[in-house]
Amino acid sequence: MLLAWLAFATQIQAADASGPSGELYFLEPTPYYNAPQDVQAAGQIPQHEMPEPVLEQQGQWFKIHYEKRDVWVKQSDKLYVRVLPVKTGEDQTPNRKYMFLHHPLSVYQQPDARSKRLMYIHPQRIQVLKQNGGWYQIRTDAGPGWLYASADYVTEVIGVRKINVTSPVQLYPYPDTFWKPIGTLDNVPYETIAYANAGRWYKIEQNGRFVWLHAKDGQVQPAKASYPARKTEANGYVGNTIFMTEAKHTKVGDLFKRMVVEWHGKPHWLFDTFIIRPVGKEQRGYSFETFDTTKGNPSETLTKYVEEIFAPGKEVDLLEKATLKARAYMEDSTYRTNVIIGLPNPIGTVHPVQRTALVEGYMDRIIAQWNAKNPQALRLVGFYWTNEIVPDSDREFVKEIGTIVRKKGYKFYWAPYFQAAGAEQWRTLGFDFAWMQPNHYFSKDNFTGMDMLGETNTIARQTGAGTMLEWNWKLLEDPKYVRALNEYLDLGRLVGAEHPSVFVYDGEGAIDAFFHDGNSQKLGYVKEKLLAYLLSPSQEE
Repeated sequence: MLLAWLAFATQIQAADASGPSGELYFLEPTPYYNAPQDVQAAGQIPQHEMPEPVLEQQGQWFKIHYEKRDVWVKQSDKLYVRVLPVKTGEDQTPNRKYMFLHHPLSVYQQPDARSKRLMYIHPQRIQVLKQNGGWYQIRTDAGPGWLYASADYVTEVIGVRKINVTSPVQLYPYPDTFWKPIGTLDNVPYETIAYANAGRWYKIEQNGRFVWLHAKDGQVQPAKASYPARKTEANGYVGNTIFMTEAKHTKVGDLFKRMVVEWHGKPHWLFDTFIIRPVGKEQRGYSFETFDTTKGNPSETLTKYVEEIFAPGKEVDLLEKATLKARAYMEDSTYRTNVIIGLPNPIGTVHPVQRTALVEGYMDRIIAQWNAKNPQALRLVGFYWTNEIVPDSDREFVKEIGTIVRKKGYKFYWAPYFQAAGAEQWRTLGFDFAWMQPNHYFSKDNFTGMDMLGETNTIARQTGAGTMLEWNWKLLEDPKYVRALNEYLDLGRLVGAEHPSVFVYDGEGAIDAFFHDGNSQKLGYVKEKLLAYLLSPSQEE
């Protein structure tokens, strides 16, 4: 390891020296010394994943800053020295604003490990401001900073794909062979999902943790991936899904039109699944996406919300009345509308145990109210995680909530936004079904150089998820929004994204725009395509 460093780099003499800089990865516990050539160690640096910048080099000795002082470590096979070359030439503006980092790195104020280190950074999506060879200037909370990515550390797309491992391969914690192998995958052939891909590296889940395998020629082959069918036991028998609008803005007639539609001269069931969650954070003073437990009495707030949605004339009651009306119209006395209830994501100073108890207590109140009301035309199928991102710090919590949901006999659902942390890993987070948001309709101008629809459809197909159709009332104001929705429909039909459950986000009721004759001139052709998209798969079942 050190030979490559010495052959490439002149020795690092001082913080202001020119020439390549370097970092040390501590692969095993390593002794440190007060000065080079010392025999007696002053302490020990534990194994850790983040690199330490080299401040100076004297032969086989490296000076680093550790525990608020400068210390020296000696070359050994317990260390890996990574060379950071000098940045040369002009910086370039990248074609893609967001990329994916797969390896733990340090971020520096300047493109040099001897400059101020701003932070450590774990694998995640990064916003790239400038690029120069392997140097990337990224946006951080501490201002712009530079990291140096070796081959396969950064990719433009995450590379989710279904794969078949055909022969035994070694497993590593990150995509570089300087790390010590942590095991071998030998139960081959083995079909699985690669949650990221960088060159010959594939990120898979093994025994509850993510690892990387390095494939030689022929060791990994693509496996067949396809969208799941609609209305399966696995997804809770949900088909076309939509958010329930606030009761104060909703009439039974509105819901009836969302449930039943005339198409090609015949009535058809349109939306069979409604997700109820609180909206209007400004009026309510809270949201479920980030439910602040430091404000008021959180348990009391949740109890009031449960009582609200089950009250006469409110969400559950409106859905029941609309479904009974639709039953009569369709002459189907056994039909039931699926209902999914949103869950709060408690944040604040709440203890982890109390956090779980708060969510479970809310679920128990929902189930108790449901059983007490005993709706005759509705079916409670599960619960929806309202936060559209699952950071690493919440992984175990969300998995625990999923386990609780299933123990109570229900399904657990999620709809992460485009490139949200954990989105492609939804199965490993304990969700029974997920819909991927493309966000193309709202945010395509913020993701230059990216095929948001294509990438979303790929992740959904490779992981067995559904996708979201997105629009709002703006499609009545500007033809570009009609064109945007049309792009969802055209690409979705091309790749088969209409076959699994489809989740419609319509900006709180904009589906109703398609039911008014006055909008026919603006929406006529796209209305037919929308109905074909939502209804054709159900006719094939």
